[in-house]
Amino acid sequence: MLKAMGAMPESAGGQMDRSPVRFGTFVLDRAAGELRKNGLPVRLQGQPMQLLILLVERAGEVVSREEMQQKLWTADTFVEFDAGLNTAIKKVRQALGDTAENPRFVETVPKVGYRFIAPVHAVVVEIPLAAPVVVAPEAAAVESKAGRRWWPVVVAAAIGLAGGIWLLVSNGKKVAQGEPTRFEIQLAQEHSLGSRYSRGIALSPNGRTLVYAAYQAGQWRMFRRGMNELEAHPIPGTEDAWNPAFTADGGRIGYVSGSELRTSDVDGGNVRTEVRLSPTMANGWAAAAWGENGDLFYSDAPEREGGHLPTVAVWVKQGETRRMLTGGLLGRGPEWHFVQQVLCGGRHVLFSGVRTPEDRDIALYSLDSGRWKVVVRGGTGGRYLPTGHLLYSVYTKGRKLHAAPFDLAAMEVTGTAVELPAVGHDSWRKPTLAVSETGTLVYRPEPAAEANQLTWVDLEGKQTAVAVPPGAYAVSDVSADGRQLLIAKQEPGDGLWYVWRYALGSGEWTRIPYGAQVRPQAIWSPDGASAILSTDLHGSTLPNMYQVGFDGSAPKRVWESRLGQQAGWWSRANNMLLYVEGTHPQKGSDIWVKPMNGSEPAREWLAGARFEVNPAFSPDGKWVAYAEEGQVFVRAFPDGERSWRIADSGTGPLWAPDGRTVYFRLKGGVRSVSFQAGAAPVIGQPRVVFEGDYAMPDSWSRGYSLSPDGKRFLMLKLEPNPLRERTLRVVLNWFAELRGGR
Repeated sequence: MLKAMGAMPESAGGQMDRSPVRFGTFVLDRAAGELRKNGLPVRLQGQPMQLLILLVERAGEVVSREEMQQKLWTADTFVEFDAGLNTAIKKVRQALGDTAENPRFVETVPKVGYRFIAPVHAVVVEIPLAAPVVVAPEAAAVESKAGRRWWPVVVAAAIGLAGGIWLLVSNGKKVAQGEPTRFEIQLAQEHSLGSRYSRGIALSPNGRTLVYAAYQAGQWRMFRRGMNELEAHPIPGTEDAWNPAFTADGGRIGYVSGSELRTSDVDGGNVRTEVRLSPTMANGWAAAAWGENGDLFYSDAPEREGGHLPTVAVWVKQGETRRMLTGGLLGRGPEWHFVQQVLCGGRHVLFSGVRTPEDRDIALYSLDSGRWKVVVRGGTGGRYLPTGHLLYSVYTKGRKLHAAPFDLAAMEVTGTAVELPAVGHDSWRKPTLAVSETGTLVYRPEPAAEANQLTWVDLEGKQTAVAVPPGAYAVSDVSADGRQLLIAKQEPGDGLWYVWRYALGSGEWTRIPYGAQVRPQAIWSPDGASAILSTDLHGSTLPNMYQVGFDGSAPKRVWESRLGQQAGWWSRANNMLLYVEGTHPQKGSDIWVKPMNGSEPAREWLAGARFEVNPAFSPDGKWVAYAEEGQVFVRAFPDGERSWRIADSGTGPLWAPDGRTVYFRLKGGVRSVSFQAGAAPVIGQPRVVFEGDYAMPDSWSRGYSLSPDGKRFLMLKLEPNPLRERTLRVVLNWFAELRGGR
């Protein structure tokens, strides 16, 4: 825990307190005369070190040249004082990466002296310093079952919303030195971090201010909350924003808004557009981090993008100059480089590279040499900690955090990774967590499904609850005769997902006996005798398609793929199965079709320039509706030469039984568009069918169904702000625990 300071206090014995202090990424041990940055020693000795100590101990005050002379220069050095002082100040600034023209630490007060302007904090709890780790080198992402012991169950402390960090350091409840303390923060009732993926959280370097993206009243926006406050405050101008990140000094907050990377004061004032991004980055792919010298590192599409699948490279903006750093590392297929952290005074940038859900790694890029080095295979995110650990998640192994000993000088993992809890994620970009320089960890736990209500909603918006108790459901499909439902449900015990057949008349439940770690998708066969499951059987970390009956027979693999498959629609008219495959190394997520009348192979049907998802056949099997990058299209089947856009915003299309209306989802509700087939189809204007707080489709599953008569939708009505969508966990003094390996 750190305590903000003005002038340094005296100890009980009347002596000046010489305990270590922290400012920015530096720790100054005044008693030992040592300066460290990110845990690594910085060379500064003699009078420059004494000068830095003097300025830090008088932080915020002007220290005159005369006072400096009296305290640090003897009388017989008077003639050399001016030159000596100027040289010492220069060395201090060099050590801190500071400049006289744009000071962040040492400010010149003309004709008077100097002032230390950065916030200075006394280290109440010891912050561990990085040191060489003498451990036999092993694989970077090795899991340690024994390591699980050190992360006890999170204390759901009564601190809660009204407690926070403030109660831990006030009213006599001071945390014991070095003792990690856990509690939960429940966000406001009307806030949601997202049902599956988040839009990001950020913690100021000093650990005092939390910024998060939340969904409120039909709109995403950023909120700020002091860790000593009970309420969060909306940040003006951040509607529909993504990925908050503090600047290195903590003075401003950055975020992505539309296709712009912006910064503002933490209260929303003084908004500035830093970079205009490629339009393909408007969906949250962009990420940013700042160096201590103000250089901005960010993710953006390469300029050679053209019309191909979006790839993402790391860029740097130095002053007004922009240049791409990792474009030369991109392969021929889709690849995304997400900025994670700037290290070594802005000379290295840590980034994660993603090609497919299973093919990803964490790497360091050197601005000096233009070279890069993979430091963790299979990892996501990545953050170097002052404890000498690299923190990252393993996305395909339960999304658990790992912390591995890391030698920053050698830029390599030096020992076995310790396994930490599972956490939520900001899509593929990184785990939803933030770590302050003061040793505070804030993270979103991996969302576990909570009770929701299966609900019929008619074309007028009237709701009728399905006669089943609330549960952790995911809507799957309604049978062709309208008498049975396929419902995915998460079991409260082992957390596995199962698909159930539910008979609407009798209320009988029949479970398909194949549990899955990831939420499965399921669709009926046209005759209702079997179902197609997209699930992670046979040890795969990606879902693939299986045809299963309800007679206890073994599941039958529909088609082989190592890239993941999500069932879309099985047409009665042409006996074809539409599904999505991807992410493909060259073409992203594409729509495939599999004839279901025998052993005829599957074939690729639509491979566009973006991600094509949620395909659905028209009732006559002659058209396909699908979503692509937040828009909805239709295309003639099987040989349509072009696609027709029917909605600028939306996802999860479904056809009405007469084939003359296409329904789709937007902002929790349902929209419709009239459709008349032809060589140039006649497409109407979208209109609202009904609004509501219903679960939205994701990239792989539609998440709602239409009854065979076309008169009502099967929806998943969200419970008002379930805790799973507004809980953050906090660990104070986390560095001490991490260093101890408990």
